[in-house]
Amino acid sequence: QLFGSPVNRALLNVFFLQDRNKKGSGIRAEARKIASAGVVGAGTMGQGIAAANVKRGILTAIMDSSQAALQRGLKGVLNEISYNKQLKGPDAQRLVEFAPLVNGTLSDIELCRSDIVIEAIFENPEVKQHLFARLEPLMRDDAILASNTSTIPISKLAEGLERPERFCGLHFFNPVPVMQLVELIKAAIAHKGAAF
Repeated sequence: QLFGSPVNRALLNVFFLQDRNKKGSGIRAEARKIASAGVVGAGTMGQGIAAANVKRGILTAIMDSSQAALQRGLKGVLNEISYNKQLKGPDAQRLVEFAPLVNGTLSDIELCRSDIVIEAIFENPEVKQHLFARLEPLMRDDAILASNTSTIPISKLAEGLERPERFCGLHFFNPVPVMQLVELIKAAIAHKGAAF
C-alpha cells in the first residue's frame, strides 16, 4: 500500500535531497551565523530544539510560562546534551562542556536578545499570534522570529506582524534528536509593496 503513494514519493524525495546535500550540491544561499537562539516552550519539541542548538555550540535561552514547566524542560535539555552514544548514557564531560550554553528563563526580554526566536508551543493560532505580538517589539530588527507549527498556515500566523519578512516556519520533525529533517516555510504576504 505504501509503494507509489504520496508518502512513498515524499520519503524518496527526502532521501535524494539528503544524498545531494552530502555531495555539496545543495541550494546555495547567503548564510548568516546564528550565535544565539531562543526557544519558547519547554515541552518535548522545545527541549529537542534547544538541545539541538546547544549541541552545535549555540547559546540558547529556553522559556516557558511557569517555573515548574521550565524546570522539567531544562532537565530534559540537560539529559539530551549530556547523552553519549558510545557510553549509552550520560557523560559528565559533555554536561560540563554544554550546560553553560543553555539558560532557562521566564523573561521575554532575556529571550528576545537572541538572533533567532523559535516558538514551540501548543497548536492554537490565537495564542501563537498573541505571543508573537508580545515578543516581536522586543526583538532586534535583524532577528528572525520562527514558528515550529506543523498544522497552522505560516501566512495566517504572520498576520499582524510589524516585520513579517523576518518571520518563517521552522518545523523540526519529532523526535528532534533523531530526525535530521527541518522544514523551512516562508509566509506569502504583502508588506511595504512587496510579496514575501
